[in-house]
Formats: sequence, structure tokens, C-alpha cells
Amino acid sequence: MSEGAKSPLARCLNAPRGITVEAAEQRAQAHLDAIENFAVKEMAACVDSFASYLKLLHGNPPDAVRDELQRLAYVIASSAGTFGREALGAAALSTCELIDVFRQKHTWDREAIDVHCDAMRLLLDLPAAEATILVRGLSKVTSHLEHG
Repeated sequence: MSEGAKSPLARCLNAPRGITVEAAEQRAQAHLDAIENFAVKEMAACVDSFASYLKLLHGNPPDAVRDELQRLAYVIASSAGTFGREALGAAALSTCELIDVFRQKHTWDREAIDVHCDAMRLLLDLPAAEATILVRGLSKVTSHLEHG
């Protein structure tokens, strides 16, 4: 966008009788605060759906199931950081990476996927200090399976 072609938000910010950057940030934070409970419930529902798919799986899943598991993990990852759950987002992205590794290697490691699913469930409410340790462990699992 050129300097002369400002977005509607840019035209309003700090303009005479417009909204200040500080006021815009406060409104945005108020909106995020208002929808946080809904977003956390949606992330929890995605984790529950992910776990439900796993309960139905036996052996190497078809691509359509892998795609759906990955979609659910991406939904979690895309929302988690916005609502202060960075570790949950990292675990969800690790899950996506793991599914990619299995897709490339034409394999499936149910235990590794179960560990990631359980971790996402725990990370919905786990304090940040413990969450960091858990995410490091997930990264090691993914790296080991990718390179091992």
C-alpha cells in the first residue's frame, strides 16, 4: 500500500476527532478479553475432536484423517498465542510437524501422536513454567522421529 493510500484504520488513528493508537489498542484488548472464554472452549473442543479421532484409529490412518488431525492442530495453533497460550500453540505446531514427518515417511507412530494430544490437553491450563518443559520434550520427540 502506498503512502498516499492509507487503510481506513490508518486514516482514523491520531486524526483530528479520530481515535488514538492507545484507544484502538484498548478496544482491541477489550474485544480479545470478551472472546477469550469462547476461544479457549473452541481450542478445547479441537483437542477433544483430535482425541476422538485417535480413539477410532487402528493402524496407519488414511490421508483424509491425517488432514483432519492436522487441520484441528492448526486451528489450535492459530488461536493459542493470541490468548496467552504460546506453549499450547507450540505443541499444536509440533503436532502438525509430526504429521508431516509421518506423511513424508509413509508411516505412523501412534504413541508419539498420543503424547502430543495429551500434551495439548494439559497445556490448555498448565502454568507457563511447566509448559516450557513439556514443549521442549515434544520437540525432542518430533526431532528424533524426523531424523532418527
